[in-house]
Amino acid sequence: MVNAPAADLGSLRRDLFAMGAAALICVSLYFAIASENGVAYRSKPVTYNHFNLLVDGFLSGHLYMNLALDPEKLLPGHNLMRYTPREHDTSLYKGRYYLYFGVAPALILFLPSKVLTGLDLPQYWAGALFVSVGYLFTVGLLGRLKRDFFPWLSPAVLFASTLVLGLVNGWPMLLSRVGIWEVCVSSAYCFSCLALYCVYGAMGRGRSCIWLAAASLCIGLAIGSRPNFLFGAAILLVPLVNLRRAERAGPSGNGPWLARWCAVAVPVACVGALLALYNYERFGDPLELGTKYMVLYRPNPLHPFSFGYAGFNTYMYLLAPAHRSPWFPFFNPSPMPDLPKNYSVEPEDMYGVLSNMPILMAAVFCLWYARLRGEASRPGALVGAAALLLLAVGGPLIVYAGANNRYIPDAMCGLPVLAVLGIWAVEKKFRRGGAPQLAARAALALLAAYSVAFVGCAGIQRDDIFKHIHPGAYRAIAHALDYPSYWYDRVRGATYGPVTLDVTFPRNSVTKNEPLVVTGWGPLSDVLFARYVDPSHLQLGFVGPGGIILSKGFEIDYAKPHRMNISMGSLYPPRESPFWDFLAIEDADILSHTLSVAIDGATRFKFRTEFFDAVERRPELGRGPPSVVDKRWVFTGSMTGG
Repeated sequence: MVNAPAADLGSLRRDLFAMGAAALICVSLYFAIASENGVAYRSKPVTYNHFNLLVDGFLSGHLYMNLALDPEKLLPGHNLMRYTPREHDTSLYKGRYYLYFGVAPALILFLPSKVLTGLDLPQYWAGALFVSVGYLFTVGLLGRLKRDFFPWLSPAVLFASTLVLGLVNGWPMLLSRVGIWEVCVSSAYCFSCLALYCVYGAMGRGRSCIWLAAASLCIGLAIGSRPNFLFGAAILLVPLVNLRRAERAGPSGNGPWLARWCAVAVPVACVGALLALYNYERFGDPLELGTKYMVLYRPNPLHPFSFGYAGFNTYMYLLAPAHRSPWFPFFNPSPMPDLPKNYSVEPEDMYGVLSNMPILMAAVFCLWYARLRGEASRPGALVGAAALLLLAVGGPLIVYAGANNRYIPDAMCGLPVLAVLGIWAVEKKFRRGGAPQLAARAALALLAAYSVAFVGCAGIQRDDIFKHIHPGAYRAIAHALDYPSYWYDRVRGATYGPVTLDVTFPRNSVTKNEPLVVTGWGPLSDVLFARYVDPSHLQLGFVGPGGIILSKGFEIDYAKPHRMNISMGSLYPPRESPFWDFLAIEDADILSHTLSVAIDGATRFKFRTEFFDAVERRPELGRGPPSVVDKRWVFTGSMTGG
């Protein structure tokens, strides 16, 4: 017979192994993805080195970056505030460059690293480190919850929960391109995770003041990384409310409330005071972050915050489904509705987190925790803290005039923890086993599998970074995963190749450009277009990876229909598809790299070029990719065929 302590020790070892194995997978993945930044870091050291330049400034005895004024700025008549790539996203004040981004990453990580090693810390390693530390603290939080309230959870559930927690937090999609923006976001993520861990600790027995002070300090450092975390300080009230309720219900009476309030208020207030002093010493205003002096390549929005943006941003951050393609990597950024009035810029590579990572919707089952009372109310209080963090941090982004994929971890701050606790609530509900438990687990497993598959594909898709850095691996993966699409096309008799169109060009569009055939997606689109030179001449143009190419002008009768035969490499499946396996290499190379256009039998446009990958089986005819300048770029003549 096994004694109880031995059984407990064995269970603890199994739990640690399950959670540790999943955490090791996720952390290893973070650093592997971050390593893909190396090429960009070496080729663009200024853009990817802002924090080290700031630290160099600190060590030189001043608060501005060790970045000399751009020589172009010294030319006569030059506008000092005009954007140049060298000073991307900096603040220019009195001839010095400053960072308007949070200073906490520089003080907590970059400065100690430089002092100890004498070397610059690449920003992508800093991002991976911040994300890993934050993630590991949430894993530790789950471990404490399991020990305190869910001792019956199986190692398999713990392994899956830990894996989901690390993969659906947005970071596997973002760490492949870490600039100054992602460093601040990852730092805020890290300290918010630490704050949640400390908030839970403060609701336990004893040492609540130490835990409260630690939580307050972590929230202060999160604010020092990202100002929108100021509202996240509201989570510090959650353990106070929980302790108050517990003491009212218990026999011990009131605790040291003055000490608790000081523990909550003093650390975050001290951090806030230091940030105000930092701003005052730089700009003469304790509330000025440097945004007034930003060097931007587009004007600041007239109305940066408005409730009129709420519907659009809620859709883009939470609900927008990805565009799905039959070919690997299968997912492309979400299509956009029309931009709201006064919105500053087209959102960059957005995905709605609930529609594309549906396992996050398990957070709704956290409502079960509201029923718990007494000592068992601590998980419910943690749910309240995580939900408050989600609303307080994500709320400002919902009304901000610019959605961006790098803000997704902010917009969903606390949501992955809520999703895991929702999964555990379902496990509790169907703990007795049988068919209901199997059905619930199967449903959650399908949601989790889809979510993880999306994360992997979207991470590989981002800016084609993986494809360019690891072409051989990408080719092998894409070739294998494109077989189902290839077999489907064979069964359905799908065909690819040149399109034939009967086109009548519009008479009253002289000097305009209009799209004819479009393949690809968003900014990664190939566009064959017509340019109306004058009432009797036409040019053809092509926009693709190589930029804009124009044909010579030729005569055209705008009153008559014309037969166009068009061949483009992107009218075929991507080059990695098994579709190409049955063609000679020379033939495949010609078809996939040649654009040819014949009008009424005469070749008017033909050259060799690169193409973006197709994402649909058929091209878009007469409708161009939307842009901020021209949301509805369409062909205004008549077109049939295709």
